[in-house]
Amino acid sequence: MKGQSKRLPNWRWEALRTTLWFVPSILIVVGIVIFLITFNIDVAAHFHHIQLPTWIRSGNSEPGREVLIAIAAAIITVVGVVFSITILALTLASQQFGPRMMRNFVRDVGNQVTLGVFVATFVFSVLALGSITVYPHGNFVPHVSIAVAEVLLLVDLAVLIYFINHIASSIQLLRSSRELLETSIRQSTPSFRQ
Repeated sequence: MKGQSKRLPNWRWEALRTTLWFVPSILIVVGIVIFLITFNIDVAAHFHHIQLPTWIRSGNSEPGREVLIAIAAAIITVVGVVFSITILALTLASQQFGPRMMRNFVRDVGNQVTLGVFVATFVFSVLALGSITVYPHGNFVPHVSIAVAEVLLLVDLAVLIYFINHIASSIQLLRSSRELLETSIRQSTPSFRQ
């Protein structure tokens, strides 16, 4: 047994690939780690251990809270609407092209990463929102975390544009037919059944 790598059997790897929770869960953990890093920077800046760059906005807690609430609300709304409409379109398309279309949507890494980026941004924004505290002697405002949430919002906008283009092209007949044929061939090979 020397030299054998400890890899998941093909059927387990396929089971992980055909879920919408695995990649988004990893990206949520990445979002939490990024929050912990930015939060520690914010705490160090709050206690004047480090100086923040001048391009990072400073101010009281209310504007920061409003920005984070707006980001979190917008992201969760976009995720709900976009994925609901996408599932509806794929359901209608799968009636015409077969049920494998929905399976191809779920196992597509681009779709999983899109969902993960959106949910990770939402989690990051909620964590940053929860870290804003009001004390009688002064407020703690996570300025770096708010700036990173704004950057993540721009990343989400780019991912949304990619996702819409990706879904539109994946529903097209020629690409769908080719992907369904490739999936059928791959599933019928003996190496898949191991």
